[in-house]
Amino acid sequence: MGTIVNIIAILIGSSIGMAGKKIVDDKIEASIKNVLGLSTIIVGILGIITSSITINKNGTLQSNSTLLLVISLVISTLVGELLDIDTKITNVIKKFEEKFSIGGFSDGFIPASVLFCTGAMAIVGALNDGLLNDPTILYTKSILDGVVAILFTATLGFGVFFSSVSVGVYQGSITLLGIYLSPYLSDALVNNICLVGYAMVVSIGLDLMKIKEIKVLNMLPGLLVPIIYALIF
Repeated sequence: MGTIVNIIAILIGSSIGMAGKKIVDDKIEASIKNVLGLSTIIVGILGIITSSITINKNGTLQSNSTLLLVISLVISTLVGELLDIDTKITNVIKKFEEKFSIGGFSDGFIPASVLFCTGAMAIVGALNDGLLNDPTILYTKSILDGVVAILFTATLGFGVFFSSVSVGVYQGSITLLGIYLSPYLSDALVNNICLVGYAMVVSIGLDLMKIKEIKVLNMLPGLLVPIIYALIF
C-alpha cells in the first residue's frame, strides 16, 4: 500500500501543479526553478552528509565511504559515457514526445524520477512495507513527494506526472523482492547506495539552476558500484 499511496500522492500533486502552471508566468517560473534547484542541491548535500557521516564513541565525527563515492561516480560516468546512456534514453523520450506531440516531457520526468527514487526512505520504506507490512515511512515520503510534485510540475511541466511510473517500478520491485534482498541489504550498503544517489540529486540541482549541465542519466550505473563492492569485500 505504501508505494500505491506514494504514486497517488505524486499524481495528485502533479495535477495541482498543472493547474497552478496556468497562473505562473515566465518570470515567476524562472525564479521558482532557481529556488527548486537550490533546494534540490541542499537536499542532496544533506543526504550525502547523513549517509556518510557517523559519530564515534568519543563524540567526534567521522566521514565514511568518501573514496567509494568518488570511485562510484568516476566508474558510473565512464560506463555511462561509453554506453551513451543519457543520449539513448533521451532519444527514446524525444521519439515519445514527437509521436504524441508533447514537447518538454523529459524536462520534468527525468529530474522528478531521480529525486523521488533516491534516498533511504525509498529503499527502507519499500522494504518495511514488504517485509513488515509497515508502510509508515512510505506514507511520510508520499506527503513530501506530493508537495514537491506540485512545485516541479508548475515549473517543469507534466512530465513529473509520469515519474509516478518510475516510483511504482522502483519501490514496487524492492517491496516484492524484499524477502530475498533483505539479507544482503546491510545499513552500510543502503547508506552507500543513497550516498551515490544524493550526489546525483546535487547534479540535478546544478542543472536546474543552469550552473552546469550534467548528464545525470550517465551516472545511473554508479548505483550498482556499492553493491558490487559489497559482494567483493
